[in-house]
Amino acid sequence: MPHLFTPYLRLLLLLVLLHVAGTTQAQLPAAPQVVSVTPTRNATSVAVSTDLTITFSRPMQATTASAAGLRVYSAQRGGLLEGTYSGGGTSVVGFTPARALRAGETLQVAIPKAAQDAGGTALSQAYSYQFTTRTAPSAGTFASPGVLPPSAPSTYGITSADYNGDGFLDLASCSQGSTSKLQVRFGQGDGTFGSAVDYAMGASYYLTSADLDNDGDLDLVVGNYGQLVVMQNNGSGVFTTLRGFPTASDVRTMATADFNGDGNLDIVVACAASGLVWVHFGQGDATFTITGSTYFTVSAPVGVAVGDVDGDGDLDYVTATAQSNRAFVRLNDGTGTFTAGATLTVGFQPNSIALGDLNGDGALDVVTANQNSSTVSVLLNTNAGTGAFQAATTLNTGSTPTDVKLGDVDGDGDLDLVVSGNTRDVRLNNGSGLFSAGPIISSGAYYAALADVNNDGTLDLLGGSSSSPTGGTSSIGVYLNAATPTLASFSPASGPIGSTVTLTGTNLAGTTQVTFNGRPAASFTVNSSTSVTAVVPAGATSGRIGVTTLPGMSATSVTNFTVAAPVVISLSPTQGPAGTVVTVTGTGFLEATQVTFAGTAAAGFVVNAAGTQLTVAAPVGVRTGPVVVTTPNGTSNGVPFTGAPMLSSISPAFGPAGTVVTLTGAGLLNANAVTFGGVAASGFTVNAAGTSLSVSAPEGVLSGPVYVTTPTA
Repeated sequence: MPHLFTPYLRLLLLLVLLHVAGTTQAQLPAAPQVVSVTPTRNATSVAVSTDLTITFSRPMQATTASAAGLRVYSAQRGGLLEGTYSGGGTSVVGFTPARALRAGETLQVAIPKAAQDAGGTALSQAYSYQFTTRTAPSAGTFASPGVLPPSAPSTYGITSADYNGDGFLDLASCSQGSTSKLQVRFGQGDGTFGSAVDYAMGASYYLTSADLDNDGDLDLVVGNYGQLVVMQNNGSGVFTTLRGFPTASDVRTMATADFNGDGNLDIVVACAASGLVWVHFGQGDATFTITGSTYFTVSAPVGVAVGDVDGDGDLDYVTATAQSNRAFVRLNDGTGTFTAGATLTVGFQPNSIALGDLNGDGALDVVTANQNSSTVSVLLNTNAGTGAFQAATTLNTGSTPTDVKLGDVDGDGDLDLVVSGNTRDVRLNNGSGLFSAGPIISSGAYYAALADVNNDGTLDLLGGSSSSPTGGTSSIGVYLNAATPTLASFSPASGPIGSTVTLTGTNLAGTTQVTFNGRPAASFTVNSSTSVTAVVPAGATSGRIGVTTLPGMSATSVTNFTVAAPVVISLSPTQGPAGTVVTVTGTGFLEATQVTFAGTAAAGFVVNAAGTQLTVAAPVGVRTGPVVVTTPNGTSNGVPFTGAPMLSSISPAFGPAGTVVTLTGAGLLNANAVTFGGVAASGFTVNAAGTSLSVSAPEGVLSGPVYVTTPTA
């Protein structure tokens, strides 16, 4: 009965379609999501001129392409960065910073939870991540003892950022003791700093820079025992002290990040004596709220670091405790609520903790400086998206390490370790999280900072010290890293010994040696960080030019410099008999080995210091012909010298008086007499080259020699 089967089939198909449609609808995400980011999460070698790109799962409202939907925070220059946004109303939002980023800095990117798709649906949760910019290649060593600005006694906390907006990194420090204060020094861009500007401040261990009021400059937060003192920047490096914000007692370290996704920087604070780690939420006006603040109770927390350890798009924190061999992971749920993560076993009394991708897998690893055991613990992330870590690898360090910082100090694209304590140890990463021993700086510091204070693209090392390593008053050590030099070109491409060559490249300011095919230059002058002039030395041969800079880094030219053969320009006098002292002028005479007159070698000669003049006596038997100078780099051109004439042939060799005879030879041009067996000819003709002379045999000619006489013979 077909008329009964058809309606049933249609009803069945309708139910199937409704089921499929319902399943498809249920599988769609209820809210837009971040699909990918550029630069990638936790990248360690991002170009300072990079653009940022955020790709969403669906088109977003136009406001997402603005500071309301995408915020990039620098802790070294500009705070909340200004720039150009793109992609409003699309699924791909871009941001181009208005200025190049600072070398080696770690930036935070925050996409607030208020960002909405085109239909008005907000993100299910905010998204935050970090990346670190590239540094210039270097040896990863630091000049010692460095610049030593005087400081308050017992200077502990130190940070570096551009507070006055001039493009140069400045210094801020805090101290302990009865003379404690906050000190700010403005950088000159070359690794030196102006006099300190002092601000009243109680005894403090730590401070940090952050744009807490979203006005595009960097404020300061100082941990003043049981309170956070916010120093609000007016944009020109002048700070106003806001009221102290209460937190737990004995503030040791702190870090800022947008934990709750509202677009404002919050702060996590490790408070040792009270046994609390507090998270206080920023209001975007340089204040923090007490309401909603969260805390974690743990014995003597002294170190704290921030990063997305479980890869879920929000920033977690890790903390180290001074009375155990433990560190703790606290996982953020995206709203600023933290739950217990992994408990990590490290060396005893970890006083400092840091996060960074040490093996290039995109996940953040943990490093602790263990004061009591004089070690560093390195724990690699399992990269399973859970915030779990492998067992610690232990590195021995100098005694009582109190701080560890991560940064690419040798510019090879991975993060190295700088450990501070009684000494400062540099450990270079091989890219897989394995560290080799590096330089040791004998002077110590409780806390240190890494920043490019001389604008050469490398990370320099800064640290407070209770006394000067050279004796005297308290000071801040500024240890400058040196970028690897490069040689882009040189001019001229060739020249003789003693000539001057201009070298052009980068990072040449610390040049200590210039070589020509391995031979050190006679002298050199450093004109700037991009230019050096050098004098081609005696003994140089054609080959590559090399430059060496402090502390022992070098660069070699891509092409060869040609050491030119000598050039003779002029003679004075240009004629004379044997013994005549002749001054030869030209270039490239410094290594002359021989001077010849028409092929006859002179017995000796003297060359001036510049290699541009040579004095020589015309040799016995001197004939007319070229004067030639020979050096290891070649033989010069010849300049004529008129000496005694020379006859090579006579034709015909016999005949009566009146026979026209052709004399062939050299130096005949100025002939003034011709004799046949002592009888003078009455006249003769010389060709223009002075190589041929025509003469009639004179009356009374006798058999015998034919002589040609010139004024010099």
